[in-house]
Amino acid sequence: MPTSRQQYAPPELLTVSEAAALLGVSEKTLRRWDAAGKLPAHRHPINNYRLYRRDDIEHLRRALLHGGVPEEQHPVAVLRRHED
Repeated sequence: MPTSRQQYAPPELLTVSEAAALLGVSEKTLRRWDAAGKLPAHRHPINNYRLYRRDDIEHLRRALLHGGVPEEQHPVAVLRRHED
């Protein structure tokens, strides 16, 4: 029997609360970003809940962690490459 989470979103999609937790922002912030077109959500076909692609959230999370600089260009990543 599927869990309640599985009923709402397959593994490649995240609920608003899951995406907000990964990004360290509030659920309200995600809803505002969706309304502004900054981070569009997909909608569940039955209940119309917002769902976010895990890949999109992970990409945004990395960008936020690195001050908006792509991970491979972040100074720490560059230094690590030169250490090898």
